[in-house]
Amino acid sequence: MSETTPTPDETPDRTPKQASKVEIAQRIEEIMVIRLSGAGFHDVRNYATEKGWAVSRAQLYRYMQEADARIIDSLDKDRPNLLHLHVARRQRLFARCQASGDWRAALAVLKDEAELCGLYPAKKAELTGKDGSPLELVVKRVGGEARMEDL
Repeated sequence: MSETTPTPDETPDRTPKQASKVEIAQRIEEIMVIRLSGAGFHDVRNYATEKGWAVSRAQLYRYMQEADARIIDSLDKDRPNLLHLHVARRQRLFARCQASGDWRAALAVLKDEAELCGLYPAKKAELTGKDGSPLELVVKRVGGEARMEDL
């Protein structure tokens, strides 16, 4: 019997190829997209399996942590513009609701936009006693401590 070199498929104890830095960056970008669509760990795991990534559970968690960190970082940088972005999105959504004749959805969008912009007065919360009567609470400073007492 002559000894032949095994093909790569026949190589015993073959370890998967390490992903390059570029491949890892691409994977993290892909995970960011599916995380923004609401994907949880199981969704990410299924996605990785479909893509043929030979990665461990722990590695997937690290990819997800990095993707989440990048999402948070981008939101922190964009924070000053977020209110404007959300208002613009609601205005676009309102226009689409109007165009389709969905008046109930259009009204809901307008109400949400007004609430987001603080156009409604603050909601008042009323405390009631066991008998249903309204309670008034007063905060008094006594000896440096704040104490609430029923009147």
